[in-house]
Amino acid sequence: MDVLSDVLSWLRVKGSLSRRSEFSAPWAIAYPPSDRVSFLTIEKGSCFLLHDGEEAVALETGDLVMLSPGRVQALADHPSTPTVPYAQVLEECSPVDQGERSAEQDIYPTIQYGGGGRQTVIRGWGLRFDSHEHHPLLSLLPPMIHFTYEQRSAFPWLETTLRFISHETHQRSDGSDMMIVRLVDLMFVQLIRAWFQAQPDGEAGWLGALRDGPIRQALKLIHQYPADPWTVESLGKAVGMSRSNLSARFQSLVGTSPLKYVTQLRMHLAANALKADARLSLAEIANKVGYDTESSFGRAFKRYFRVSPGAFQRRARTE
Repeated sequence: MDVLSDVLSWLRVKGSLSRRSEFSAPWAIAYPPSDRVSFLTIEKGSCFLLHDGEEAVALETGDLVMLSPGRVQALADHPSTPTVPYAQVLEECSPVDQGERSAEQDIYPTIQYGGGGRQTVIRGWGLRFDSHEHHPLLSLLPPMIHFTYEQRSAFPWLETTLRFISHETHQRSDGSDMMIVRLVDLMFVQLIRAWFQAQPDGEAGWLGALRDGPIRQALKLIHQYPADPWTVESLGKAVGMSRSNLSARFQSLVGTSPLKYVTQLRMHLAANALKADARLSLAEIANKVGYDTESSFGRAFKRYFRVSPGAFQRRARTE
């Protein structure tokens, strides 16, 4: 059982977007909080990223950035340039018409904005994930993961993925839309893995727990057999730890108790089942994720998602 792959599989891509922006100094744009994981790479020039009132981050040509959902962001030619809301920018400037594009540009809208000075070209992508606000992986990510061009060049697979994305956006053919979504999703996984591997021991939230032998084994067992009637004692026995030691170390490394983690996993499995297979009854899903009765499952689901399983399923079908 690959725990990271299993947790990543809970993230279902709900939508995506791609945009190329050509900015000329002076310019500064404030973006509202987004429900997407956003990616941007600086194709030409340089700029500054400002987020949540923290110190501005300088971005240079070739840099790659991933931004977590729910953050207020701004991009600017200089930190002192007054920002303009993104919605206003879209109203003030028209996307470049198809006939004005060069053969190297793709069919997604390219916007041009700024005062006519030094140029910065940014390529951006976004992925919207279903139920992202409940996902344990996205909740532990930093606001920004930043790879300079030199750092990015150390990962050949990342360069290959970016080249594939560029190829599909420039050389449109049947299936390109799906290819771009899948490739950006793959880039997300690659960046998560690279970020995790770069974190020192004791960091990276519950992902860091995968470096601890007994806790890693406990997580593997929980993911492999989520419907088992786990107790702290039975889980401790399975990994060779006392009940108290397992509980303390699990809480310290994962950030929650073993049984709360079991519940969290069961809820995500149940949510995916409700969305994926309308033929399954609530009783069958309850049994599949370790609940003896439909009523006990319904209470646990409503506590976690703040909506009943039936309402959750109806909403998912509508969407």
